[in-house]
Amino acid sequence: MRPILLIITLITSFPTLSADDDFDKVCHYFEKLDSALIHKKMTATQKYDFISELVMKELNANSAARQAWEVIGYAVPDERYEIYQSTAEEILKSKWQCASIKKHISNTGK
Repeated sequence: MRPILLIITLITSFPTLSADDDFDKVCHYFEKLDSALIHKKMTATQKYDFISELVMKELNANSAARQAWEVIGYAVPDERYEIYQSTAEEILKSKWQCASIKKHISNTGK
């Protein structure tokens, strides 16, 4: 767990221009996943790939939201939402939450 916290700490030290929008975009990607799951059953890896494809395609490589997503799949499943939320709040300097991420992130990963 310590390496994840170290990486998240490093991510939070990078300046970002569109942090609000990027974290909200990741939330939106999970809303898309929620809709897709109505029509198709997916494994944890397929869910991770679904989100990752959108993140890699639509978010800048320097985006804190993208960097946090890239490491979150390696975290303990039950801790992923709290880690991602804490990272968002640290970057944004305000409260942040996403019901869709909270619903699916613990069973989305490698």
